Amino acid sequence: MHVDHSSRLSALHRISTAHALCSRDPQGAVEYAKQTISDLLCNRIDISQLVITKELTKTDEDYSAKQAHVELANRCVCLGWAWAPRISRWMGG
Repeated sequence: MHVDHSSRLSALHRISTAHALCSRDPQGAVEYAKQTISDLLCNRIDISQLVITKELTKTDEDYSAKQAHVELANRCVCLGWAWAPRISRWMGG
């Protein structure tokens, strides 16, 4: 499993979809999205909700081409960073 979106974006998708499809209120979905954008621009959203994470599930040899998240993890390991992600460890928040 890997996650490549923030928890805030996930909530935005979930709630907007509920407004638009379940409640049949597309305008409510638009208003919710506008309020979320306003909250973001006014720094009313906790930074932890904006962190994007990625989990390593394969090594660089498992991919046919270089992957940015694998390259970043390898560089972190080379720099000796204690939090550097390894296979099946989270990178991000």
